[in-house]
Amino acid sequence: MTRIAFAGGGSAGEASHLSVQAFSSAEIITAMRNGSDNLELIGWTVQDNKVTRAATASAGAVEEVALVVMGRRAVTGVRSGSKNLLLISWSTSLELTSIDRLHDSGDQAGEASHIAMAALSTTLLVTALRAGSGDLLLITWALHEDGSFTRLADSAAQAGEVSLVKVTSVGNDLVVTAVRNGSGDLELIAWKISADGRTIHRQDPGGTSAGVIGDLALTAHPSRELGGPDVITAVQNGAGDLLLISWKILDNGAGFARIADTSTLPASQRPGSASHLAIGPAGNGTSYLATMRNGSGDLELIVFDVAANGAWSRAGTLVNGAGTDVTETAVGSLFGRPVTVVRNRDFLNLAIWDLSPDAIAPAKAPGTAAFNRWFASVLGDPARARLLKDDWRKLLAVELPVTEEQREHLAVVPARDAKELQAAIALTVERGGTIHIERDSETGPGTLIVQPRPGVEDRPAPAISVGIFHCTFDANCRHWHCAWGPARKHIEPE
Repeated sequence: MTRIAFAGGGSAGEASHLSVQAFSSAEIITAMRNGSDNLELIGWTVQDNKVTRAATASAGAVEEVALVVMGRRAVTGVRSGSKNLLLISWSTSLELTSIDRLHDSGDQAGEASHIAMAALSTTLLVTALRAGSGDLLLITWALHEDGSFTRLADSAAQAGEVSLVKVTSVGNDLVVTAVRNGSGDLELIAWKISADGRTIHRQDPGGTSAGVIGDLALTAHPSRELGGPDVITAVQNGAGDLLLISWKILDNGAGFARIADTSTLPASQRPGSASHLAIGPAGNGTSYLATMRNGSGDLELIVFDVAANGAWSRAGTLVNGAGTDVTETAVGSLFGRPVTVVRNRDFLNLAIWDLSPDAIAPAKAPGTAAFNRWFASVLGDPARARLLKDDWRKLLAVELPVTEEQREHLAVVPARDAKELQAAIALTVERGGTIHIERDSETGPGTLIVQPRPGVEDRPAPAISVGIFHCTFDANCRHWHCAWGPARKHIEPE
């Protein structure tokens, strides 16, 4: 069995409509409607399991709150005082010492409720909601560098009446909505969104339905490329009990196959009465943490494992004290560890959870491929690229779950080399270019290569020389030596 242990947390005042996301393994942001009915965002930092409240920001009166993270920016989707959808973008500093409002979507959207959101990239997101007509409506939005929004497309009359809405991205330009439809049943629909966000096409006109549900939560399966289910729903079934269902997407969204659910577990392992559901990954790609208000009104957490064939097993349970009177739960992923926010006697409680390593593998320290993906993602995000330009080692240590050993290795780069390396990275941010590590194995020596594009003044002819900055290190990632290396020929496209 998996042991679920409280690792650290914090609390805030009166709160409802809770959301939680993580910028990094050390930065959490929560969004909520506070006791004054206004939107409030709180930043939290994590160090050695100590959770510290950082910056706070607020806006006007809201009735609902949703939250996504896009690079170093947070986006809230709220039901405003006029009952319309309003998107607000927020800039965040490293370690969340400040959260500043940038722009909002103004009057680009109409009446909305049951608002859900998914980020498709650092510049594109989709909202799914119950429109004023009562029908499901998807809207795609561009998030610009200054934080402003442009409404790109909507799904128009492609779906019917709904009373609960969830949405998740599953890659390949597909998103999945899970709704409680006009008949009170769970219904799944796959949507194809063009790369530029300007078209939204329903893939299966009939949808895929299951039984009557009360509450609903949805998550994508992060290891779907390895097989198994594509999405997972957690629902309050007709009997009022928690039911988890694994689903496979068929033919690029033309339908869904129901693979397995938790009703087949032995009677002693089946979850009981549950409401106010949330679900999220719990560390290793095959485990999920479901959070809920149980039949006694207390917070209950259950870890489930899903096999490659979609079958379920119950791995661990924690009931977090009697009389807790939980009326909302939300769960996010802190780069390998689940983080929850709950409404406990009307107040916000945030908690990070550790799961015993004998059942769930701990998150791995980043390897060469992870570092290279990170460099590419940061260079593609202007807000984070500016932070990379200022101090690449600080940004890396904040955004990636680096080990203490890796922190030490980064700290031993000689001062002169570190200064030149930072200058080369700054040049790459300004001009464009690439940053990557080349290494034959994770235990061998390697080279950090920074290759800025040439500036305009360097372009007298189509074929030009491009300087490349090299930093070599030994098998233990120590003994760094950095220098501008031999130029490579760069052929300008015609």
